[in-house]
Amino acid sequence: MALSWHRLCTLAVLLVLALSASQVTSRKLQQVSLSERHEQWMFKYGKVYENDQEKERRFEIFKNNVEFIESFNASGNYKPYRLSINEFVDQSNDEFKSLRNGYRRVSSRLISSRKETSFRFENVSDVPAAIDWRKKGAVTPINNQGPCGNSWAFSAVAATEGITQITTGKLIALSVQEIAFCETKGEHQGCQGSDRNVEDAFEFIIRNHGINSEANYPYNATETTCNKKEAAFHVAKISGYERVPANSELALMKAVAHQPVSVSIDAGGSAFQFYSGGVFTGDCGTVLDHGATVVGYGATSDGTKYWLVKNSWGTGWGEEGYIRMQRDVDAKEGICGIAMDSSSSCNFFQGKWVYDPSYPLYSPTSCPFVDPEFNCQKYGRPDNFYLKYRWQPSSCNLPRFNGLNFLEKWRGKKIMFVGDSLSQNQWESLTCMIHAWVPNSKYSFIKKSGLTSVTFQDYGVMILLFRTPYLVDIVNQKVGRVLKLDSIEMGNAWRGMDMLVFNTWHWWTHTGRTQPWDYVQEGNKMYKDMNRLLAFYKGLTTWARWVNRNVDSHKTTVFFQGISPTHYEGRDWNAPTQSCSGQTKPFFGTSYPAGIPLASVVVNKVFSRLKKPVYLLDVTRLSQYRKDAHPSAYSGDHAGTDCSHWCLPGLPDTWNQLLYAALFG
Repeated sequence: MALSWHRLCTLAVLLVLALSASQVTSRKLQQVSLSERHEQWMFKYGKVYENDQEKERRFEIFKNNVEFIESFNASGNYKPYRLSINEFVDQSNDEFKSLRNGYRRVSSRLISSRKETSFRFENVSDVPAAIDWRKKGAVTPINNQGPCGNSWAFSAVAATEGITQITTGKLIALSVQEIAFCETKGEHQGCQGSDRNVEDAFEFIIRNHGINSEANYPYNATETTCNKKEAAFHVAKISGYERVPANSELALMKAVAHQPVSVSIDAGGSAFQFYSGGVFTGDCGTVLDHGATVVGYGATSDGTKYWLVKNSWGTGWGEEGYIRMQRDVDAKEGICGIAMDSSSSCNFFQGKWVYDPSYPLYSPTSCPFVDPEFNCQKYGRPDNFYLKYRWQPSSCNLPRFNGLNFLEKWRGKKIMFVGDSLSQNQWESLTCMIHAWVPNSKYSFIKKSGLTSVTFQDYGVMILLFRTPYLVDIVNQKVGRVLKLDSIEMGNAWRGMDMLVFNTWHWWTHTGRTQPWDYVQEGNKMYKDMNRLLAFYKGLTTWARWVNRNVDSHKTTVFFQGISPTHYEGRDWNAPTQSCSGQTKPFFGTSYPAGIPLASVVVNKVFSRLKKPVYLLDVTRLSQYRKDAHPSAYSGDHAGTDCSHWCLPGLPDTWNQLLYAALFG
């Protein structure tokens, strides 16, 4: 029997009401389920809220984020990555970004306007199809930065750990705490490091002459002050860093093929916050707000190419702390801007000598500043192979010296080399290198016994040499000539310089008739002699105090030339019957048998007490390899064999290229 219209309407209303009641019940059940899940999540991650109001607020955020995650994963639109509930699920995306990313944003316009220097791997064509630096032992375990904006520091540390392992064979976890809380360049320190970037971290390691280990100076995600004692102890160091050409995934690939590389990315999206696995192809822009480290690249079984990126959000995020991000995308910036702003750390002082027929950088016959004692070709040296070697750092390129750039940068400035005859060696080298670029430029050359200068008059650049073998004073007293370990009265002449380059060591080893003093004095005590390393340490400590008290770091750039080795004893390179005489090739071993001299240990110890920035030109190891580069018997001033000084052109030109690299980056 047909139903009446009235009854049909009644049934329809009842059906609608029943459906509505069912939906309400379903929502209540879902709410209960989410509430239980929230409680379980709180227990898992140890979350405790201040009060019920805060708990309710956090639950609402939790609920919204869970719905976003589950909706994303259930979507019919296939994506090669997935999201999951993690420890950040009770944080809004804005809150998460403010707590975790903390990175000085670099505008696209600024990046595109940067003047790029030569890229070491520019002409490399043979790179592996895939690489994972974890498998090569160059990556330390994942860290968790906590609610601190220190991603820039974690990124730089990971890159430095990688290059340290690659060049030394030692994988050492380094101190993020030291960089985050001792780097004072920006307005903020510690957890509020949002005005910093990776390059600030690299520059801190360089200025600080190294970095301590995580074991000695561990990370804690709380605000604290710098521990200067721990920051003064170093287990690793770099001498520079290299920018990878911007907006080129190919350039980034070439760099990562050789070492882990610091990158900046846009990690601000919700998908990034809850990423848990797969190749990330998610929605993101190019507002660079997070530092990370690319530690490899590869492709999945279906051919999807990816970057392997080490993050600092703990092992509960992503693929046990890592994320695979899509590689070779259409946008030149790379996914999330990964190819826009990347840098690799570099130690200019670790590398090897390579033959280069384009060397030397100048001719001794055309340079008016070379003294006879260094002019080996003029005084009969029969070979010239020693002129053809170029220093090649292991992890970056050493910039080619450009005398015009140097003169323009230091226009109207005064540069002074202070030290013994090895300072003279380097001073003459630099003046010759500059002169080769401006051979027709006017110059004045004033040569005196204690103070010599060359002024390139068209540029107003004066380069001076102040001869003093010990850096501390030698004075004439009634008892004789006295070496005063705690006095630098002559330092008045060093004030007001725009650059100072110091050197001392060789004369501390002179004994007998070759030593220019009769007594050593410290305070009121006079000694006939003293352990030479101890005396060197005391004298160099006095120099460090002078620098701390007298150098205005805003005006004066200070360098110290590391210990220059001698090659009188062939046993130093496992050839006990030899000396530098007759040597025509460098030492090509992987490590120098004699090891680092004790004087270098003294230098490093004194440097740990410097309060003013002083750049160490750590030339010892690379110079140890050059047993072939001394004047030997081919010196115009010295009888016998000279295995202390260096021919010009020659090794000191490399010292000055390192000086140039430190000044120009």
